[in-house]
Amino acid sequence: MKILLAASLSLMMAGASFAQEASSPGSNSSDPANYLAGPNIHQFYTDDTMGTMRSDDEVKSTYMAMSDEDRATLDSACEANTDPKHEALCLSLRTN
Repeated sequence: MKILLAASLSLMMAGASFAQEASSPGSNSSDPANYLAGPNIHQFYTDDTMGTMRSDDEVKSTYMAMSDEDRATLDSACEANTDPKHEALCLSLRTN
């Protein structure tokens, strides 16, 4: 009985540990440090390599279609951005 209880507790702890690590960098996390690498950012670009931005009107429309939480997270991520790869997007959002 004690072994069964110990095994059960071990499985519960392993499950909780896995759940905490399920959010990886680049996921749709509310962490601003990861947000610019996440999947929501691709919608601002015309290609998968994120080499060409959409037009200013499309960027503004996409931004406004985001939830308030995603817009706030994106704004925070842009304020903290140090990656030149995202400068054009962040500048575009500031000027629109």
